Amino acid sequence: RALAWSGSESFNEQEETSNETTDMLLYLNEDTFHGEVGQLLADEVRHCLQAGLPILLLHERDPAAGARTFSTFFDVTPADLISEGLYRNIALEWHPGPHRAVSVALVAKELGARPMKRLLFGAVKKGAK
Repeated sequence: RALAWSGSESFNEQEETSNETTDMLLYLNEDTFHGEVGQLLADEVRHCLQAGLPILLLHERDPAAGARTFSTFFDVTPADLISEGLYRNIALEWHPGPHRAVSVALVAKELGARPMKRLLFGAVKKGAK
């Protein structure tokens, strides 16, 4: 359940399909940086840090999805990633239930989404002159 997202596929695969990776989203839960997959994830994070790419930290807050207190990530994250500034920016919280929509909106905003212009339906009737 730990994942890294740097566009649409894993970092290496995306380099082949796109000329520009702009951000990395790092999902933080109980599985982040654990095991063999965790080491691969750490390598991707290193690459992004070295390339100067922004890394958006997304902290899982649902116990059913592997939520952990944020301080535990300092115990499992490779020391070089911490010293390179992985946790320099504040992580966004990924809340469950009725608060998920707010979490989604905050992530979208952080990744550059802008509000859509509201349309006033019925303001102009079809065929009006």
